[in-house]
Amino acid sequence: AHRAGHLTAPTCVSCHGEHSIVAPGSEPSSDELIRLSSETCVGCHEDQDIIQQNGFSALRVSSYRESYHGLAGKTGSTAIAWCASCHGTHNIYRRDDPRSLVNEDNLTLTCGRCHEGVTAQFAAIRAHSLVTTETTTPAGLVRIAYILLIIAVIGGMLAHNFVIYSRYLREKYRAERRLRGVIRFDRFQLIQHAILIVSFTILALTGFGLKFSDSFWVGWLQSAGLDESMRRWTHRAAAIAMIAQSAVQLVWFIANRNGRREIMALIPTYQDAVDLVRNLQYHLFKTDRQPRYHRFDYAEKAEYLALIWGTAVMAITGLMLWVPEVFTRFWPAWTIEVATVIHYYEAILATAAIVVWHWFFVIYHPREFPMRLTWLTGTMTEHDYRHHHELEYDEVKSDPDRVVQPHHEESDSPGDRS
Repeated sequence: AHRAGHLTAPTCVSCHGEHSIVAPGSEPSSDELIRLSSETCVGCHEDQDIIQQNGFSALRVSSYRESYHGLAGKTGSTAIAWCASCHGTHNIYRRDDPRSLVNEDNLTLTCGRCHEGVTAQFAAIRAHSLVTTETTTPAGLVRIAYILLIIAVIGGMLAHNFVIYSRYLREKYRAERRLRGVIRFDRFQLIQHAILIVSFTILALTGFGLKFSDSFWVGWLQSAGLDESMRRWTHRAAAIAMIAQSAVQLVWFIANRNGRREIMALIPTYQDAVDLVRNLQYHLFKTDRQPRYHRFDYAEKAEYLALIWGTAVMAITGLMLWVPEVFTRFWPAWTIEVATVIHYYEAILATAAIVVWHWFFVIYHPREFPMRLTWLTGTMTEHDYRHHHELEYDEVKSDPDRVVQPHHEESDSPGDRS
């Protein structure tokens, strides 16, 4: 090829290197086999310029990596076929050349080196098939059929289970409306919480969408039009919304009487540590009585203070990553790297805390399932308030502005009455 003027064709040093040439042993080591396929061969076969100039398939390397041999190679196995196992080294020819090891007339012999008793049908199995991109081959058609089947079956299951879940949710809502309630959060707080939910969810999706851009769910977002430019600006818009919401709440904490009451109730005390120990003792059957809480228990305080900390950290590091040109005028370059690390791991911490901690007390807790409705209605039943916030209930049970009278529906279905 070189003699014919194809300067991109490999020469000795393309494969053997220059100052790092090592004499091959009788049997190549696992490191040599891995390096041969992961570095030597792909150096040319993943080079976009070489691929375009020579008319190579751009899927040769990726299709191998998705095959059994490629996947097993990622685990460190050496009992697999590497590039040279089938194509050779100093005897590589085009597939249509009778001398090629992968010529259809030679495939049975080539495959038979590792697989005993192979037939021509076995050798005809495509080693470089990339079914995930095919729509006309038998395997590609079956893949599409299975994707549609999975969407239909799992989607149907989700819809079926949601109908069941929604009935229990509606029944709980109707049951609570028939009981005396106590207002826990006003409308302003509910709106603040709703903005927080929406902005946090968007930030998590668009943030992790950058880090895990090859994930299937990111592909769905991209197919829906959320390309990198849209993802970036959506992330920033959600960040602005969360920062603005936090600023408004900070002003409310300072300027509003109810806000000052809330922030004072959120301050941790020694009693919270005592309540933590007593609550664990109660659930370990070491005592018969749960702690008596005031407006917020220790779990709620810890979660909200973590929210304040996390929002501040994410806002500062996020701004640094948004306009690094500005911050590096005053701070060294390593601060941007540190901000990147903090922003990523704080996002993991915050998201995991929501799923493991917050959702437990709002959804998964046996006392709250199928869901605590306070975040939607702003109220708790008198029974639940007295049970969980007994100390505050003693103060508000006679307050007409906090007590909500039962709501009697004009007509209930038999299921409701039961």
